[in-house]
Amino acid sequence: MQAFGSNSLDLGLLGSAAAARALSAPLHIGLKAVWVHDVIGAAESLVVKDPAVTTVAGLRGKKIAVPFASTSHYSLLAALTAAGVERDVTLVNMQPDAIAAAWRGGDIDAAFVWEPTLSELVKNGHVVTTAADTAKAGKPTYDLAGARAEFVTANPRFLEVWTAAQNWAVNLINTAPDTAATHIAAQLGVPVADIRKQLGEYGYLDAATQAGPAYLGKQLGADLKSSADFLLSQGEIQGLAAPEAYAAAVYAGAAAKVSAK
Repeated sequence: MQAFGSNSLDLGLLGSAAAARALSAPLHIGLKAVWVHDVIGAAESLVVKDPAVTTVAGLRGKKIAVPFASTSHYSLLAALTAAGVERDVTLVNMQPDAIAAAWRGGDIDAAFVWEPTLSELVKNGHVVTTAADTAKAGKPTYDLAGARAEFVTANPRFLEVWTAAQNWAVNLINTAPDTAATHIAAQLGVPVADIRKQLGEYGYLDAATQAGPAYLGKQLGADLKSSADFLLSQGEIQGLAAPEAYAAAVYAGAAAKVSAK
C-alpha cells in the first residue's frame, strides 16, 4: 500500500481487506483490482490450542493473534462478530513468523493465519473455523492483483497479455493440479505434497468466470465496499470512500478480452 501510494509500484498482489483499506480514508489510493488470484478458503484458518475449545464462541477470554488489516483479520472479525464474542477476546497484531514463535512460547491461545504458518500451528492445535466458512456466511476474501489506475489506463494491451498468462496458470491448476504443483515446487524449492495441499485450499477462477457478474464484472466492487464497512466498524479505517469508488476500483476489461478469445 505504501508503494502504491507513492506511485512507485504499478502492479502487485494484496488481499481484499488491504485493497479496501487502500481505497478508503485516509489513504484514498487510486487502485484497481485487475485479477482475482484466488478465492481464499481453508488456507486461512483459526487454530486453537485448547482441545476443549471447539467453537468460535468458546474463545471468550482468550488471546488471539492475527496480522492486522489482512484478509485473515477480516475473516477473524467476521467470525467473532457472528459468534457474539468480538468484545470478549484480546486481539494481538502479529506477523506469521511472530505468531509461530508466540505459539511455541505459550503467549497466545489462538491465531487466524495462512500457510505455511498454519500447518505449523495445527501440529499441536486444531481448526475451529476457516475463511471458507466466513465466505459462506457472506464475508468472502480474496488475493487480488491491484494496479495503479493510471497504469491500467495507459497499458491495456500489457494487462491483456498478463491476464492471458494468469488464465493459463489457472487452467493448469484446475485441470492438472499435480503438474501445476510440480512446477511450483521446483520454482520455490518446496515439497510437491505441500504445494498440492495448499492448492486445494484456494479457489482459482478462469478469465471467463472473473469477467462475469459474480466477480470483476460486478460483485467484487460490492465485496470491497463490504470489507470497508466492516473495517470501519472495527476502527481499522478512518472513513469510507464514496460508494461508487469501490465499484470503480474493479477492472474487468482484460479478463473479458481474454475470455472472448
